Amino acid sequence: PGSKTGQLLEIVAEHQGQAGQGVVVANEIDVRRAQMLVHQCRRLHTSPLMVTCHAAQHLPKQFDGCFHRVLADVPCSGDGTLRKNKRIWSTWNQKNALSLHPTQLQILQRALRLCRAGGRVLYSTSS
Repeated sequence: PGSKTGQLLEIVAEHQGQAGQGVVVANEIDVRRAQMLVHQCRRLHTSPLMVTCHAAQHLPKQFDGCFHRVLADVPCSGDGTLRKNKRIWSTWNQKNALSLHPTQLQILQRALRLCRAGGRVLYSTSS
């Protein structure tokens, strides 16, 4: 964890002088991954970072309309990994992949509410 967050921190750091102070708020549902995220990003010594630990589709409503940019990095179906890891073939199935769609949609809808008017939402999945 942390590669996309690290990239965002570097981008914000590059543009701080142009538009004022920037902060990256990263969310990770898993506490252990959130701790690894903090550890990885500490090494960068860049923009301020706040890490939260929520299910992304249930981030607190206090954040609604607060962000200029939102990256919605949703869970992936794993189908992109099939070509690289033949062991996954035996456990992957379309039903499990499709079961992620409601969560992906909820996260996207939440991202749209988090973003202020005129802001941008980037939808990302690794698959």
